[in-house]
Amino acid sequence: MVLNILLLSAALTLLPGICEGEEDNPPLPDTGEAQVSTEDDEETENDEDDDSFLAPYYESEDTTGCFLTGCSDSWDILRIITSVKVRYNSNPAGKGGVRAFLGGRGNPVALNMRIGLSSLENSPGYTAGLLFRTPSPIVFDVLYHRVDSEEFNAFSLLYTGMGTQLVYNSPLQLMLGAQAAFPAEDGRSTLAGWGFGLLGEYSFGDRIGTALDYRLVWIRSLPLHRGEMRISWSSAPMKIFIGCSFLRNSKGEHIFDPCAGLELFF
Repeated sequence: MVLNILLLSAALTLLPGICEGEEDNPPLPDTGEAQVSTEDDEETENDEDDDSFLAPYYESEDTTGCFLTGCSDSWDILRIITSVKVRYNSNPAGKGGVRAFLGGRGNPVALNMRIGLSSLENSPGYTAGLLFRTPSPIVFDVLYHRVDSEEFNAFSLLYTGMGTQLVYNSPLQLMLGAQAAFPAEDGRSTLAGWGFGLLGEYSFGDRIGTALDYRLVWIRSLPLHRGEMRISWSSAPMKIFIGCSFLRNSKGEHIFDPCAGLELFF
């Protein structure tokens, strides 16, 4: 019994010292591994953005995707435009280069389809386009542009638009209208935006022609420019073209490539 009391007293005497020793132990030093890991992640993200042509649009906090307001009278304007009768020549070379003319005789619709390469590098991009002309001044077009650049990550651009023809009975063709754009970088989500497009073509004589295609859209309120210039030789219903295309993003970065391809028109 006495022995048990002595052991208990000794234990109570040593316990505060043990507890105080535990409290006095200094915390483990911070090796900085977590901070280094975070910095590495940020550097990796910055490196990816440096190689991304579409980075400004993905980073933008404005998700409205549109800068234009609606127009209450748009349907009235559309009805007036569609009341105009337009016809087309399937072989403009035989008509002085005139493709579209006013009147009720001739082809009520016209179609242009083209495909081509957008660069001549080891991994070339390509383009494909479709232009459909109605019996009125209204035209519809679709353009797909695939970009595989050595400087930037690969991405695609899809444009869809509706416009109106402004010139008739002339070797000059001029079309202006609204555009919707859907850019997407490989492995990332598809963006959307709105803007306008301008297409002009001119025929020199019977076979030689030139064309300018310019589109400006706003993706999350940031501008994206695309342009293309072409020179062509035609023999209905086929047209061979060569030219160059360019892209410019909101940061002022450019992609400039030659292009060449084949177009069919009816």
